[in-house]
Amino acid sequence: MYIDDTADECSRMDMSSDDDDDFHYGYHHHAHPVASMKGKEFDDGRFVVNHIIGEGAFGVVYSAKDIGKRPHTRLREKSATEVAVKKFKKSKYQGSYTRADVDVATRREIDILKELSPHDNIIKYVHDFMQRNKMYLVMESMTCDLVSLIDDFWEDSKAPMPKHVAKHITYQCCSALVYIHSRDFVYRDLKPANVLIKFENASDNQAYAQLNKRALLDRGTTIVVAKVCDFGCARKLGPNTSKDDPSPSWPHPADVMTARIGTQWYVPPECLIGTPYPDPSYPGKLVYSPYGVGIDMWGLGCLMAECLNGEILFEAYSENDQLRKIQDLLGCLTVKQRDMYTRSPYTYQNLPAPSHRPTGVRGLFGYCLNTVEVSFLKSLLSIDPSHRPNAATALGDDVWADLFDDET
Repeated sequence: MYIDDTADECSRMDMSSDDDDDFHYGYHHHAHPVASMKGKEFDDGRFVVNHIIGEGAFGVVYSAKDIGKRPHTRLREKSATEVAVKKFKKSKYQGSYTRADVDVATRREIDILKELSPHDNIIKYVHDFMQRNKMYLVMESMTCDLVSLIDDFWEDSKAPMPKHVAKHITYQCCSALVYIHSRDFVYRDLKPANVLIKFENASDNQAYAQLNKRALLDRGTTIVVAKVCDFGCARKLGPNTSKDDPSPSWPHPADVMTARIGTQWYVPPECLIGTPYPDPSYPGKLVYSPYGVGIDMWGLGCLMAECLNGEILFEAYSENDQLRKIQDLLGCLTVKQRDMYTRSPYTYQNLPAPSHRPTGVRGLFGYCLNTVEVSFLKSLLSIDPSHRPNAATALGDDVWADLFDDET
């Protein structure tokens, strides 16, 4: 894994998935009220804006029609394809965009999506272009994001989504991770806001906005399709780091990534226990908590838990509070993790201890999960990253058997 430079927009750890500055594709926001955006054209008239879907610190996403660059194309707008157009704002680290000197983080995100886009559970890349020194990324249109789906269940019925729907979404996200890791990438920011949802049947997508969501998904004919989006935090695995090892014990220095990554509520303990610091016993050597693809497996566990109970599993106001809540549920950090935390010169508070006997995954989810499901979720949320399964192992777990009972 390569060392992240200071211009990495994702090296700043987000404190909240709903913060105004936390950019995601914005499908759980309502359409922007600025009516003047409707009809705005991009890329020489190929894309015509319907409305703004969402806006954040690093960009704006528009719902638009792809009418193509054809003669008399206005006559064909009814058959145009619905797309999402993301406009990247200028980076605060660089000057104006040019095709030759585009912002590194922006170009990297687009290039990674282009490489990974063929998978069924990854958002489809459509096009990218420059306009007035701004970079634009065009993707397939989706119905909503997972945050919206989770919230809508609570609004409609004051209960979380059905377990089979939660498992089906988690399975698809795991499938995406298998492909991402097989291409030697680590995603590093898996959370409901970065998972987009649509329904297999067009009529279901229309019904979603009009009907009781629980009734729609409980009727048995609706198939939910989940796709991972927003690859701004993804990185290529270094040549010395195994894509199958959730916890590299001591990666090559060239493979070290920043610990401050992703969204705080969804990152594992190894990314919370401190910034790398000089080892006083070995001049020139850094002490740090290495992490690998295990960060994505922890995120998958947090996502599954949030789908099941409708609440963020580890919602906290600070990194220390986050560590306390993790230990309250799962038990103490490992000896190695505690040692690094207490020795770090950048740690200004004592390591938070659990406030009570750990609740445990079974204690929190035993009412809705069977033994196999509890064991699976517990493995994803292992405090020791070496105990988490890799994505391929997780995808082959018996926990998914009931999803395919009707196909056998």
